[in-house]
Amino acid sequence: MGVYTSNQEKGRKRRLIFGGLLLIILIICAVFIYFKWIYFPAISVHQINWSKQGVFPAAIVFDEQIITAPQDGEVFFDYETGDAIASGQVAISLSNTVAQASIQSEISKVEEQLKRYVIDDTSEQLAIISTKDKAGLELRTAIQNYALYLTKKDEAAIKNAFDKVKDLTDAYYDLKVNSDTELTSYNELKTNLAALNVELANCNQDIISDTSGLISFTFDGLSAILIPDALPLTDYRWFNQALSTREIESGNLVKTGDSLMRIITPDDYDLILNVPLKESMAFQYAHQLKLEFQDQVIDGALGQIINDQNQTFFYFKVNRVLPTLERFIDVALSTEEVVGFEIPRKAISQDDERLVVYCKDGLTRIQIEVEILLELDDTVIVKGLREGDQVIKDSSKVGR
Repeated sequence: MGVYTSNQEKGRKRRLIFGGLLLIILIICAVFIYFKWIYFPAISVHQINWSKQGVFPAAIVFDEQIITAPQDGEVFFDYETGDAIASGQVAISLSNTVAQASIQSEISKVEEQLKRYVIDDTSEQLAIISTKDKAGLELRTAIQNYALYLTKKDEAAIKNAFDKVKDLTDAYYDLKVNSDTELTSYNELKTNLAALNVELANCNQDIISDTSGLISFTFDGLSAILIPDALPLTDYRWFNQALSTREIESGNLVKTGDSLMRIITPDDYDLILNVPLKESMAFQYAHQLKLEFQDQVIDGALGQIINDQNQTFFYFKVNRVLPTLERFIDVALSTEEVVGFEIPRKAISQDDERLVVYCKDGLTRIQIEVEILLELDDTVIVKGLREGDQVIKDSSKVGR
């Protein structure tokens, strides 16, 4: 009996020890699972509508033709700023009234000198040549008379006829020499007159447009500066500076080389937006950017993006007519709207060819396939999740 009681007591102790050990193991496992679960921090996701917008200063770089004055003079325009002109049309009439008066005076002098050479304005017959021709006719008549007297053998008549022929011959050749000199002088005057008339015609020039576009009479001297390849990224003052402009009006006197007119191609230009660097990041992440000016959408293809110091420059090539000829405007820039769930970039892992995240489900975790809609800085916007899902922030620690 004593032996049986002793064995029974030993068995009870072993069961107690075994049960205690099992309980300790279960507690350790529970604590391990709990702390392991706590070790995977998660976020509760909620659907968002992501988009960015802002209004920023922009510089316009037009494709343009600058017409300059080929000479001094007075300009006359048949156009106003904003008018359309076609290639080949007269853009400007230029008249040099001072030179015109001087040349006209010279023409009058030459024309007066020519009058003494001409006896018939219709045929422009020269007086000296007419006199020479008359002397030649008289000489021929005298020679005929001389020949006639030779047949009659009248010595006195023959001598008189010969003397007359001699005198008329001498007079004729004197007139011929003089007429050649007069003819040379006359031709020189005619050449001079023709040259003066050309100069007079040049005093009134029609300047032809080489391109089609819209007309502007405002000049700011920034055409070369705003060429995208020459953009001075270390100097942003021209984005907000008060422009130094000059207006040319009809009737103004101009000098050779003065800029008279800009002909702008309104549907071929570059638009350069100046955006603070911090704000620009969101726009650089976007897949689509929309430009608006005066509530009108501008169709522009994004070219390059240049970050410099605290500024970002967005270059757009525009292929739609812009309803302004201003050099600087304010443009609304906005992104597309993305609807999804924003999660840490580290929450995503690659599983074969799938992108997945791990979500907490009670004390377990489940794998959910997602699709990236937009990549931001340290986060991404995805679809495939549900409202309130508990996404583990760092998928690289899952499974260790």
